[in-house]
Amino acid sequence: SITSVIEDTERGRLWIGTDGTGVYMVDRNNNISNFSMDNSGLSNNSIMSLTLDKRGKLWVATYLGGLYSYTESSGFRQFKDSRTLGTEKIFCLAYSTVDDVLYIGTHGRGFFMADTKEEKILKSWDDDSNKWTSSLYLDSSDLLWVGTYNGPLAYDSKVDRLISYDLDSDKSMRVNAFYESSDGNVWIGTGEGLVCMERSTRKKAIYTEEDGLACNSVTGIL
Repeated sequence: SITSVIEDTERGRLWIGTDGTGVYMVDRNNNISNFSMDNSGLSNNSIMSLTLDKRGKLWVATYLGGLYSYTESSGFRQFKDSRTLGTEKIFCLAYSTVDDVLYIGTHGRGFFMADTKEEKILKSWDDDSNKWTSSLYLDSSDLLWVGTYNGPLAYDSKVDRLISYDLDSDKSMRVNAFYESSDGNVWIGTGEGLVCMERSTRKKAIYTEEDGLACNSVTGIL
């Protein structure tokens, strides 16, 4: 199954991550290349997330093989500071062009901020509220939205502050996805429905199957 798609517009490539068969690259001539454990430096074929940094380096999250980067000259290489991550269960990624840092979400070890040039961990968050990080999303103001098994958080790098949000539910909502709409509202996909939150007032509306959703489990928003 396809887990992540990202376009490298500068080089005319489309990168596709899959859960089971590694990474595919489609070039501008529609030639398809596959990178897996069998023919590359990857140690696992379960690709959870892909992102590109401003240098054109591809970052690859694998679920049981850790974090990798890819360049044409070096191929796939494991993240240099992998020992600090302390887990191979990398679930989601987000790259800030403003700060030139990579955010790394894991299952069991929280989430991290890394220097993409030096490949070094700069900061980590690992407490009971965010040990299981299920989604990362940077909005138009470069605020990092963090989805966890216990609801949403947000990290403001300008003031180095982690903000907790209550979804006003009697259930512990696992957050699967975020999306910022043109009006500035943040839409949150959870296992219990779709949440729309006004940024300024924090007012929330929750939409479920009773409101017409096909399923309460919302795994992605475009």
